[in-house]
Amino acid sequence: MDSEVMCVITRFEVRSITALVRLYRSFRRIKAHSKNIEGLIATRFLIEGPRTCITLSLWKNGGAILQFNTRVVAHVQAANACFRDLDRGNGRAHLWSAQFKLFAVSPHNLNWDGVEVTSPQPTLAPEHPHL
Repeated sequence: MDSEVMCVITRFEVRSITALVRLYRSFRRIKAHSKNIEGLIATRFLIEGPRTCITLSLWKNGGAILQFNTRVVAHVQAANACFRDLDRGNGRAHLWSAQFKLFAVSPHNLNWDGVEVTSPQPTLAPEHPHL
């Protein structure tokens, strides 16, 4: 099935476990402030190691990401604040982010809350109570 769904992945390597906890708290604050962003399908905070985490988010389309970036001030504040905690091995901050478009999804494997797969193109259901 054709799709406009977008995935954003950001990986952080920080200096300490305490910094990892600060990032998690920022993630929770951003998630709470994002409840009114209609195009956010799901977001997760994943632990890769004792000083490394990944945030993953799925979006209805690129417009939803733009709406998030312009309306959720907590995201801008957290992004600016996180730089003090990043590991800087080799003189560079250990941070990367990538955005992917899911060009096609299988209707048999698409079991995301809030996504309708009965139409030719997956769309979001009106409300997303499980974000």
